[in-house]
Amino acid sequence: MGLTARNPNEEGEELEGEQALPGAPEVAVPVTAIDHIAIAVADLDATLDLYRNVFGLTVSTREVLHDDGIEVAVVRVGEVGIQFVAPVDDDADVATFLAEWGPGLHHIGLKVSDAAEALEVLAREGYEVVDEEPRNGLAGTKVAFVNPHDLDGTIIQVVET
Repeated sequence: MGLTARNPNEEGEELEGEQALPGAPEVAVPVTAIDHIAIAVADLDATLDLYRNVFGLTVSTREVLHDDGIEVAVVRVGEVGIQFVAPVDDDADVATFLAEWGPGLHHIGLKVSDAAEALEVLAREGYEVVDEEPRNGLAGTKVAFVNPHDLDGTIIQVVET
């Protein structure tokens, strides 16, 4: 009979064969986990006080990334980090983001086993990569960004730990 599954978006419709498999069979970049969710903020200390006082969260990592002109603080909720990202330079990309959009969700970091390979696959599949090769990220990671216009407006960062 083969593999079948109910399409959750269509009443009574069943999917068959490869359509019934979880995830797309042509997945180009295997993601192993959500590494972090990044929130752009103007005042990092005030934000950390807020999350500490309201949710009891404490900072696990705090670091200035001089090449990007930002300071990042991470709080952990289970296995996922929430990164609060604030500009330390007026010409940092995050400063431009804040000026245009205000504080809020900046990007989602997806954990991959090899950031360089992920970039290669994404570029080959026609996605516009912001970084041609991975760069140094927070706490010794290798990271790279994908253009949000290719991914329904969401900035995605691939993260190799």
